[in-house]
Amino acid sequence: MSNKLKNGGIVAIVIVFLAYILFKLFFTAEIESNLKPMVAQQEKDNKQSANQAVAINKSKQSANQAVAINKSKQSKNTPIPKLKIQIFDIVFGKTKDTGYALIAYNGAPQQVYIVGANLSEGVVLKSMSIGEVLIDNHGKQEKYSLQTSNKKDKQVTSSTVIKKGGNEAIQPSLLSGSDDTPQIDGSVPPLPAPREPVQPREYIPAPPSGGVLPE
Repeated sequence: MSNKLKNGGIVAIVIVFLAYILFKLFFTAEIESNLKPMVAQQEKDNKQSANQAVAINKSKQSANQAVAINKSKQSKNTPIPKLKIQIFDIVFGKTKDTGYALIAYNGAPQQVYIVGANLSEGVVLKSMSIGEVLIDNHGKQEKYSLQTSNKKDKQVTSSTVIKKGGNEAIQPSLLSGSDDTPQIDGSVPPLPAPREPVQPREYIPAPPSGGVLPE
């Protein structure tokens, strides 16, 4: 009797254990089958979020590039300020690095005597005073000393492009300077022709006190 009970208990334990294993396998499979769609949906959501973040980043980059391009276009399309200074002629000295420029500042003609300057079209005037002129020579900052015949203009500041030539007429007589003031057409009056050498006169001695010259 005791052996039957013992064997029956073992069988019951085995049955319970097998039932537990079967239940666990079924429950685990059920859970996994229920979790798979959820995990897949979560992964899909994560991918969509990542794609949205990438798209937003690209959109921001595109917007920044568009703003930069727009600013660049605006800077290129910015009109040149109205000319305040016009160069009508440039006359260099004997050493080719000194001379003066015939200019009109606000319509008032004047001469600017430039030392070491090499002005040309496209040069941007940054500032000018009695003592010096600061220009932007095609991206290169250059400073030159100068003297102007118009002492009333203590300081001139602008971003004006120095342009050779102009439509305004300048009367050379209004300019202070020597006789070699350049003409409106840019030419300089020629120097006077050299005089022919004077022939030495024959020496004639002075007459004596009697007033008769010796033979």
